[in-house]
Amino acid sequence: MMNNFKIQPALSKFNRVCASISGIGFLIIIFLTVYEVVVRYALRAPTAWTLEISAYILLTATFLSAAYTLETGGHIKIDLIPTLLKPRPRKILAIIVYILGILFVALWLWKSAVLAWDSYSLHWVSRTRLEVTLWPFYTVIPFGLFFLLFQYVMLLANAIAGILPDTANKAEEEI
Repeated sequence: MMNNFKIQPALSKFNRVCASISGIGFLIIIFLTVYEVVVRYALRAPTAWTLEISAYILLTATFLSAAYTLETGGHIKIDLIPTLLKPRPRKILAIIVYILGILFVALWLWKSAVLAWDSYSLHWVSRTRLEVTLWPFYTVIPFGLFFLLFQYVMLLANAIAGILPDTANKAEEEI
């Protein structure tokens, strides 16, 4: 995507690294799921930890890859209306959408940061046999949301400058 900001290439590289880490996380989830199925049904020895660990990895992978998904146009969107609009109304609509996205993510970031801080300061642990310390996983949420917010700001700045992303098929092209 074209942009007027020197930081965007660094942000894009960081987003790709986070997305790659997320991909590894999803592969680990697949391995854990297959492992659980084999030991549960073939060996009749189910585990008590694979579901919980998979959930923590899923949480981490989801929030680490959020900014990359936005950057590549991979989030679910309805583009019927923008495709019917002329360039100026399309730009205005994009600006409104990005502002709403920024407001939503900023609120979510704030609330998740409070949650992460509470989990750290109150020493929260999971209520399972594993008794996993929760703050590292809750901290991933505001971390990922911060970069999602930053990506929204970049998209808004580009939209104001008249540079709208052509992401209709970008996510599919990269697969």
